[in-house]
Amino acid sequence: MRTGGLPGRVKAVMLSDEMRLVCALIDGEISQWPGVTARPMFGFRGYFRKGAIFALLPETHALETSKSIAYKLAADGTRQGEKWISYEIEGPESVNAALAVLDRAYLAAGRKKARAKKPR
Repeated sequence: MRTGGLPGRVKAVMLSDEMRLVCALIDGEISQWPGVTARPMFGFRGYFRKGAIFALLPETHALETSKSIAYKLAADGTRQGEKWISYEIEGPESVNAALAVLDRAYLAAGRKKARAKKPR
């Protein structure tokens, strides 16, 4: 009989009160941006523009580190970025810097994918 946890299972880190405050401040701002929708996603909150996800904020559990948020930048005209990029938050004073990074991701998510014309 096993008494330990599952092998390789990572223990989830709970979100600090300070990080909850920072995420609430960021949420309050980006939720007002034109065309943004938000959905809960397994303890996180995903932010979308024109159907493309561009940001992920923790709600109950931390992401890569206890002080990080994540965003995607659309690459080469595609609607979705290749990989999530982690951004470290250093308290409420770094909210404006985080919003600047998220604004780039928001703008990239709004670009329409160039459609290739089918040959006739």
